[in-house]
Formats: sequence, structure tokens, C-alpha cells
Amino acid sequence: MLGRMSPVNVKITVIAAVVLTLILLILIVKPEPQLMNSAEISIVRDRGVLRVGVFEDMPGFSDDGFGLERDLAVMLAERILPERGEDAAELVTVTERTVEAKLDNAEIDVAIAQQVRFSNTDKFDYSVSYYTDTCSFIVLPGNERMALEGKTIGTVQTCKASSLLKSAIGQNVLNVNQKNFASYPEMLDAVKRGAIDAALMRNAVVKKYVDPIEFAFHKELFGRIDYAIAASIESPAFIQLANIMLNELIQSGTLERMCIEAGLPVFRAEGEQR
Repeated sequence: MLGRMSPVNVKITVIAAVVLTLILLILIVKPEPQLMNSAEISIVRDRGVLRVGVFEDMPGFSDDGFGLERDLAVMLAERILPERGEDAAELVTVTERTVEAKLDNAEIDVAIAQQVRFSNTDKFDYSVSYYTDTCSFIVLPGNERMALEGKTIGTVQTCKASSLLKSAIGQNVLNVNQKNFASYPEMLDAVKRGAIDAALMRNAVVKKYVDPIEFAFHKELFGRIDYAIAASIESPAFIQLANIMLNELIQSGTLERMCIEAGLPVFRAEGEQR
């Protein structure tokens, strides 16, 4: 017959179980201390800066030292090097053409430069989305309500809008003709000359390239694009740390406030932007 445990032994057993549970919760819910000991984070701490690829002259995102992506870059760097303050981030200018190469060559640690989530998972890891964008058809004034059926739509080949439109055409969602261009200025000039009927652009780049006097927005919006922080798949700690930071910002409502303060419309699931 098994003996009964004394009240003291029961109390000790309960306390031990509670302590063990707390330790497990800390390990599961608070992975950040472990991430700080990872090889990639240790390299950053030894170097003294987190090298972050950002666009320049991109209103609302990174423009003259202000913008959502610039702020996220500094916040992530300060998370790794809190004693350095804003100096923890070394902002490295990238473009749509150079950003992946700089990540691949380890010239930058992370990119916070409108990287489309899951666009190149063979080489890069992506965080949760920090901003959801849509695409607009840019037309000449007076054509805001023209039927798009059978029209020729321009896209920039390196832009995600190009692949979105190609997919929509292939799936018979849109019956339009697509013409690719090497740059936004070249494409918009084609709209002005009447060589194409509209230009499809991510709204994130519209403010940089589109003159509101010369052009107008078509009434239809198209597509949804999620932007995420990107890093090499060989440096997973950067994205794990970014996810912790972004989830905190999302849950507290801070990320939405940051978007609004940067002048960026906030996407709603039902398609509304405010």
C-alpha cells in the first residue's frame, strides 16, 4: 500500500511544478534572450551597428530621415544594441534592383525596403507584414472611369505589380494587354503620349513619381501586396527578432499609429483604406 505524502512534501511538489511551468513559459514565450546569443546577432553586437537596407526619397516610408521603414529600422537596431540608441542603425541605400543582391552578398543584415512577403523564399526569410499596399491604375485626367476591358496597361518589370497583372491576365480575371517598361518615368511618359492607356503602380511609389496635376487615379484599385522585413535564410535570428517586435507593435496598435503619422493609408480587410 502506497503511503500518503505529507502536507510539506505536497507543498514542495506543487512549488516545484509551478517553478518548472514558469521556466517553460519563459523559454517558449520569451525567446528573445536566446536570439541575442545567436551567431548573427553576436556579429552585429561586435560590429556595433545593424546594417539596414532602405530606400531613399520614398515619401511615407523613408524620406529625408523620416518614414515608417526608417523608424522600423531604428527600432529593430535599438532592440539589438539598446546602448547605442539611434546610432545602432546604419541605413544603407538600396533600390528595387540592388536590394536582394546586397542581402545575398551580406552587404546589409536586413532589408526594410518594401520587400514583398514570400517573394523569394529560396534565399530569404520574411517577417510578418508591417504594411499592406494596393495598386492603382494611373490615367490621364478625364479617364478615371473608363472601361479597362481591352486596354493596354503598363507595368515596370521589376515591380510586383507586373507579376500581379500577368497572373490576373493568365487567370482571365482581367482582359487587358500588358506592356512592361524599364522605369516609372518611361512608363508614365507613355501614358502622357497615349502609347498606353494606364500605368499600374504600387501606391507606395505613386507619391514619388506621379504628378497629381498631370495624372489621375482610376476608380478601380487592384491587388494587395504585403511588405515584410527580409533577411538571408542563413540568418534566421534577424527575422525571429523582427517578428517579436512587429507583433508587439501590431497588438498594441502602435504600428497602425506609425502608419497614420507617416501619412500612409491603413488597409482594411474589406478593402477600405483610411
